[in-house]
Amino acid sequence: MGFAGKVVIVMDTPLPPMNPEVANVRRRAYDRKYRKSLRAARLLWGLVVLLLLALLIEILVATCASPRNWVYRIEVRGVETLTAHEVIRLMALPPRSNFFRAPLPALAARLAAEPRVRAARVTRGEVGVLVATVRERQAICRLDYTRPPVYMDADGVLFTRPTAPDPPVPAVEGLKLNYARLTLGQPLATAPAAHVRACLAAVNNPNLGASRIRPARVQVTPDGNYTLILHTGTKVFLGKPVNFGLKTFTLQQGIVQASADGYALDAIAYFDLRYVADSTGKGAAMMPKAPEKAGHQ
Repeated sequence: MGFAGKVVIVMDTPLPPMNPEVANVRRRAYDRKYRKSLRAARLLWGLVVLLLLALLIEILVATCASPRNWVYRIEVRGVETLTAHEVIRLMALPPRSNFFRAPLPALAARLAAEPRVRAARVTRGEVGVLVATVRERQAICRLDYTRPPVYMDADGVLFTRPTAPDPPVPAVEGLKLNYARLTLGQPLATAPAAHVRACLAAVNNPNLGASRIRPARVQVTPDGNYTLILHTGTKVFLGKPVNFGLKTFTLQQGIVQASADGYALDAIAYFDLRYVADSTGKGAAMMPKAPEKAGHQ
């Protein structure tokens, strides 16, 4: 009962030792089978590697050289004065360019080199189609009356365009620039130009609402005073380039008050805002136009 659950093997006689010659024959047979299976495995892996290499080469050839992956169309978006043909010409993408290898940053940089372009981005669309998105500069004023016209944007960058902006932008007179030496696409880094931008930023402040005025001209006098001339011919004397925001707000309030007093804007000769002291409008002045004399009968 003490052996319950145990298995005891009792060998009556030990196994006879194996013959050395038989052992060598078996060992050689096992070695031949191992070498044969090893050669088969190596051959199989070699075929797998060759197939993978062939597939990789096919993928590379199809990706880089196949006409199916050429760029066949460039889609242009966001242009205002530039045409799609001009954008494609500026990108200068060689014919038969590969869609997956097209140098997108370089193409965008070529577009951004055009003075009219504020920002450009080139992306991949569906296979074979590149998408060029362009944002053109928006003019805030025109400098004098040169031909071709020279415009300036809110950053002070100069550019030209084939058509006038709509709505029209004011012409700036009196900056005394050497237009032959101006470089389009570069900012105009002068103090009067910076003052003009600050003045127009105050005039175009969206917080003024739809009633904000739109000057036709900005005059810069030799002594550094600034004057707006409205489309009605009304002059607005701003004086020195300080407190443009306050002066513009006072101008808007003065126009509202003049209307309440029965004066249309075209009946006012000028607003004098050179000495405005605070938001109450103290120091501002308005001059109505003289009544026209009756004609001779």
